[in-house]
Amino acid sequence: MPLSHENHFEELLQCNFGRLTAYRNTGELIIHGKSQDFEKVVQALSKSDEMDRNASALELLPSQFDIQASLDSLATYSEDAVKQLFPTVTSDILPSLINVHLHEHFLRTHSVLAVLDPIESSQHDLFRRRSMSIAEMIARCPSSPLSGKCPPNIPQCKPCKPLPVKKFSSLASLPDNAFIFGPVPHPLTLLSYLHDKSKLDPSFIRNTPRDEWLNSVTRDVVDRRMGGFQRMQYLLEYVDPHARVTRKAKSLGGYWQTWEEPDWDGLGLALGFRVAITEEAIGQDEENLKFAVVSAKERVLLQSTESSRDVVEAWNLAWTELWYYIRALQRRQRSDQLDIRGT
Repeated sequence: MPLSHENHFEELLQCNFGRLTAYRNTGELIIHGKSQDFEKVVQALSKSDEMDRNASALELLPSQFDIQASLDSLATYSEDAVKQLFPTVTSDILPSLINVHLHEHFLRTHSVLAVLDPIESSQHDLFRRRSMSIAEMIARCPSSPLSGKCPPNIPQCKPCKPLPVKKFSSLASLPDNAFIFGPVPHPLTLLSYLHDKSKLDPSFIRNTPRDEWLNSVTRDVVDRRMGGFQRMQYLLEYVDPHARVTRKAKSLGGYWQTWEEPDWDGLGLALGFRVAITEEAIGQDEENLKFAVVSAKERVLLQSTESSRDVVEAWNLAWTELWYYIRALQRRQRSDQLDIRGT
């Protein structure tokens, strides 16, 4: 549960490990370092017959480890801690309680759930409503099996309060500590819906603003003379899951995906807690939305639309490259989830 005064988790994401490192409040539970250093410890432990089998590696080989101060951001739900803090909690409901604590901490950490939507038009309300509905579901305080209890590492936590959910048209208007939902449409999809055209001819495409979605999102945060690719590089600082954008020492996180291949299964990894997308969050327009998503995906990816797609992509090069980057990022994250699940 990252706290504002610690940046250890961001540093660990970079995987720039030095010596084997442990922390006073977690002992052997968390150790990080280089693989060759772990191998040396394993070899040293396996070669000695005189070592106390009840002692930890930290006690047996103290010179191999760098013991750092306790991490306040780490919440340890050990057997002793649970007995002391949550005596009525059984092992079957402990995972639910931990997930509630993670969800509530997320709500305390952020100021708003920001749905990025720079193009004002009722033509794509279906896509907008899905993001808004899911953001509103996450913004509500979760139901807890043990209400009013704080995580072990934050004994004086504030009561949970729901977050506001707002639509923003530009990164410039985002408040500090916002969490961004960034649904990105392919240029062909957005132009087709905005202008209600199933086929876009070259002369029509050339009369539309270039990289309109990208220029709108980055309006007032970069020099107005900056080109599309420079704007895309700026926006990628927000999109990259391993790089948190910091403004005025306030961090902005987010979850980005394409309109045409929405992937809500990876949302839990981005948020840091499990999320169940309910029928309420999906809304009454689910069938219409599914049809719209399938139609948009076919329009972008099928050979039958190749001519229109190529012209649109050539006219919106930076926006198109951003879309393909996010699509590749989604697929990599989906593959990582399958690896974690072992399927």
